[in-house]
Amino acid sequence: MIKQASRLRNREEMRYILLFLLITGTLACLDSAGAQGSRDFLSHGMAPPPMPPQEYLRESRFSRFSSRDLVTAFKKARLEIADLTPGLTVGAPGARESTIFLIPSFGKNIGGLVSSYSSEQDLQNAIEYYVKMNKNTDSPAWRMFTKHNILLLISGKVSEKSAKEYEYVLMRMD
Repeated sequence: MIKQASRLRNREEMRYILLFLLITGTLACLDSAGAQGSRDFLSHGMAPPPMPPQEYLRESRFSRFSSRDLVTAFKKARLEIADLTPGLTVGAPGARESTIFLIPSFGKNIGGLVSSYSSEQDLQNAIEYYVKMNKNTDSPAWRMFTKHNILLLISGKVSEKSAKEYEYVLMRMD
């Protein structure tokens, strides 16, 4: 019984000694960091979060809308939209994401494509790409509209008046 009490007391003493060493060591490290004028040391023991690179900040300011934001605006404006499909632009350079939509009143598989871009350069490259493919200006393959980071393509088979309704909704986005 006496041996067990002695062991328990020894364990308690060891815990206190370990706790004392841990606290003393931590305080010694903190004191040396403060004495050396360390810029990384903060009183609450946490470093500030790293700042994102400037390229990311420029990109995030440009990437204002997603393709789904414009499609939602079309729905709110009660424009004809059917069979929405998140998609990829085949051959279009640099699109961050795209959504394909149909306008059934103009025929089967007639509609448009909305793409968002991460940078001004990617958007300009896509515009150049589509302009080169739109060779016949009397009967264009599609009509192009842009605002901020969004490129809207409406099939050339959609009347100009109807295409302008979709453009109007795009231009009102802020």
